[in-house]
Amino acid sequence: MHSHPNARLTQRGRLRLICQHLDQGRSLPELAADAGISLRCAYKWLARFRAGGPAALADRRSVRHHHAPSRRQQLHRPGGFQGQSLAFAIGLQQQGLVT
Repeated sequence: MHSHPNARLTQRGRLRLICQHLDQGRSLPELAADAGISLRCAYKWLARFRAGGPAALADRRSVRHHHAPSRRQQLHRPGGFQGQSLAFAIGLQQQGLVT
């Protein structure tokens, strides 16, 4: 598995951290500090491990999710509305219902 360049731990390192917590009873704050990660990150990995086992500790893509633009954004975007939708939107603006 290819780990991104800023990752503190690989999948194997994450699994080792979780096993030390679950099997050896080491505290998660102590393990997080030793590994140079935040406690929040350690709890996130613990939750992922409990939900999906070792495979859930694999690197995940950190890609922004695309959200569809709102109707208001579409109004102000060239080519956003077409046909009847555009006529409807213009009608609302003329009636003062939409600015």
